[in-house]
Amino acid sequence: MLFDNDKAGQQAVRAATALDTSIVEFRDVFRLHPHMPTSGNLDPKTLQKAFERENLAYKGLNWELEDLLPNHFFDLLVQDHPSAVIRADKVADKVHWELTRDGKALLRKMIRQFGTHADLSATIAVLKAFHFYCSIAKRQ
Repeated sequence: MLFDNDKAGQQAVRAATALDTSIVEFRDVFRLHPHMPTSGNLDPKTLQKAFERENLAYKGLNWELEDLLPNHFFDLLVQDHPSAVIRADKVADKVHWELTRDGKALLRKMIRQFGTHADLSATIAVLKAFHFYCSIAKRQ
């Protein structure tokens, strides 16, 4: 399973691993990060170290799937619907956009209307990484 790396996602991973001790983070459940490593020795401990190393610059940054979209979509959203964005938290070169429920719906509508394959490339990369992680879990 893949969870956002926000407070709810972090709680979900803790709950899943507490409820069933056979569930292991970085093998069975994952949290979304700005960088999702897909190479190297991928036992859970090694994969965890790769996640930590590749995301060190973003430590403490909440991260959700919509944060993978190009910032120009959020600029347009703020311009047309300023109340749709609760706040924007920037760490290094990444921004986590905290959106209202209506803001998320407006963003999805904007992406459906104007999004290109290039705009979704980071999202596609996460899907490929998750597929890779699922293949690992099946092999073990």
